[in-house]
Amino acid sequence: MAYDWIAPCPPGESYRFEAVKHHRYGLCVLINGGGEVPSQNPVPNGDGTTFRGVFIHEAQCPRWAPLWPGSAGCVTLQPVFMAAFRKMLRRGDTGPLVVVDKREGNHE
Repeated sequence: MAYDWIAPCPPGESYRFEAVKHHRYGLCVLINGGGEVPSQNPVPNGDGTTFRGVFIHEAQCPRWAPLWPGSAGCVTLQPVFMAAFRKMLRRGDTGPLVVVDKREGNHE
């Protein structure tokens, strides 16, 4: 089963993020309070158009699948980048999160 990535934000819009401590991921970012986040393409579970419970967290590749980041729709960062990412966050931080797709030319 393959999962897609979250959809880019429409121009002038954003998702919301909150830095949270997750029982499995540690300090990470929760998108839209765990509510709906649109998908770029159909997703294999749910209603086919949205994800729920989307985080930005460290990729957790199991030994049996070293290229799979251990996520179903979440944005994952390789461990080499995660320490610097976490240094930028404090639990409870919130703000806008703008996702762009540079392939579409909708970036600023």
